[in-house]
Amino acid sequence: MRRLKDFGVGLPLYGVLLVLPALLLMVLQGYGLYKAYQSENEALPLRVENNRYRLARGLHERFTSFIDSEEARPYFEYAEVWAPSVPSPDEFVLLATPLAAQAAEAQLEAWFQADLAPDAPDDDLELIPNGARGRSEGRSQADLFRALEDLVELERARFQMLGAAQNPAVDTFEIPLITAATHADHAEHPACLRACLPILEDRSLTVRMTRFRLVLFEDAAGFLRLAALRNVAPLSELGGMAGGRPDLPKAGRCLDALQDGFDFVQGFFIDPRWVFDDLPTEIALLTLDPGTQLVSGPEAGRSTAEGALELTFNLATLLDIERVGSAFEPRMQLAVLADAAAPWQRFRDSILRFGAVAVMLILSLGTGLYFMTTNVRQKLAQARRTQNFVAAVTHELRTPLASIRLHGEMLQDGIPQTPEARNEYYERILGETERLSVLVENVLQKSRLDGGGSAVQAADLSDVVRRLESQLRGHGAHHALGTGAADGQPDDLAFELADDLPKVRLNVDGLNSILRNLIGNARKYASGAGEPVIVRTSREGEAVLLEVLDRGPGVPASEARQIFEAFYRMGDEATREKPGTGLGLHLVELHAAAMGARAGYRPRPGGGAAFVVAFDPA
Repeated sequence: MRRLKDFGVGLPLYGVLLVLPALLLMVLQGYGLYKAYQSENEALPLRVENNRYRLARGLHERFTSFIDSEEARPYFEYAEVWAPSVPSPDEFVLLATPLAAQAAEAQLEAWFQADLAPDAPDDDLELIPNGARGRSEGRSQADLFRALEDLVELERARFQMLGAAQNPAVDTFEIPLITAATHADHAEHPACLRACLPILEDRSLTVRMTRFRLVLFEDAAGFLRLAALRNVAPLSELGGMAGGRPDLPKAGRCLDALQDGFDFVQGFFIDPRWVFDDLPTEIALLTLDPGTQLVSGPEAGRSTAEGALELTFNLATLLDIERVGSAFEPRMQLAVLADAAAPWQRFRDSILRFGAVAVMLILSLGTGLYFMTTNVRQKLAQARRTQNFVAAVTHELRTPLASIRLHGEMLQDGIPQTPEARNEYYERILGETERLSVLVENVLQKSRLDGGGSAVQAADLSDVVRRLESQLRGHGAHHALGTGAADGQPDDLAFELADDLPKVRLNVDGLNSILRNLIGNARKYASGAGEPVIVRTSREGEAVLLEVLDRGPGVPASEARQIFEAFYRMGDEATREKPGTGLGLHLVELHAAAMGARAGYRPRPGGGAAFVVAFDPA
């Protein structure tokens, strides 16, 4: 018993050692989630600033690379035709500009070139559409040509106002003089150019070319235009309209522009929708972190969401776009927006998920601990019942053996003098011997039934009980011999056996053991009740019932199921007066299960106990 008590004390300690580490782990994990939330919340302003920087840098790099790809293009390609350096007049040829056959990026709408001279004719405006673009509102060639006319007027006005200081950033390079002459003449006099080839060959011209600048303006049709343009002129011009190459002879009209000097504006139109809509969206997808978003137009800088963190910048300022007049694009205002409540939302979601996992863990641990505790309690109860069984068996063996020995010694010594007294001693010895036999048989039956069932056959329950009636009356007669038994058998049994019952599956030996144990149990606890023990067969619904009813004290409802467990006996073994080992009712259940039946208990109306074995029809 001391070991059982130690085991019972160790179980709660084991539970504590199992649960405490899990609780500590949950606390540490929850604290880690909170620290992560705190760090993310504190780093939010810096994260938004970094996102804005990456977005602005990505926009600038992407747009600059697009402009740089056009910076390197020779200025004479912007004319519809051009002439390369040739060795002889017979090989002089005019070539179409490669732009006519080139498909540039779709955001480039068209290339253009115009003479800034105030008296330059309108047919000097040259426009080369980008073949990769489709037609859309305000982007047709006619619309773009009218926009070019408006742009040239703006540039002439600007040139008259600023002069040579309009854009000091310039590049210089040398080109063949025949190429410069063809470009300045717009290739209007090819025969003259061919005739002047001996004057121009092997000579070159240094040309200065400004960097592209970006201009946003609104044309006469109300369309918003974005142009990248640069100025091209001989180096001696420095942006002026006079000088040229006076060292050239007056050989024909094709050299007039070259002698007098020229100043061209050339460049390309860019789709404003790409710059102010598509490009920011494209770069934002590549640079912005999850949880931050790009806002453009009137919404930028006006966020009213509670806890929102927003940083703005102007796309026109970032890309050095010059606005002319009232030209305005609302989407040039950009902002990087982050929800300051997002870290808390993520923390809450993490806590909820972690809480769900923690609850599952606690439930799992609790369920495991519960089943483990239940199992241990069952093992402890089984151990106590086994101890009770050992004590009961010891008592059940010692008492009959002592009685047998005592009566045997008295018979040996000749103490009983009369035949009646000797017969009484013999009967007591036989009764105690039968008691020992029942004990041994019960133990053997339990071992056999635990190892497997027995063969069954279809039979009439009432007929089998009738055949066993004589044995049942004689079994245990030493416990309950009543007065008035003419043949020496007890008269405390009454049989109420129904006829015409359906056959059931049973084993005769198993049924005999069931009845012996139930009748013996009834005789033990209901002796002296004044009513016989009733053995009854009946039908209830589809089931065929075998009942043993007595008028004993019955079984408390709290123990009605436990009485069929092995070695279970009500009360304390140390103070129990009734003999037994706690195997009888357990054997009843085992035999019933082996025959496919069900053993149970219910209180008998009027007092007492009713043990029932229900058989299914065969």
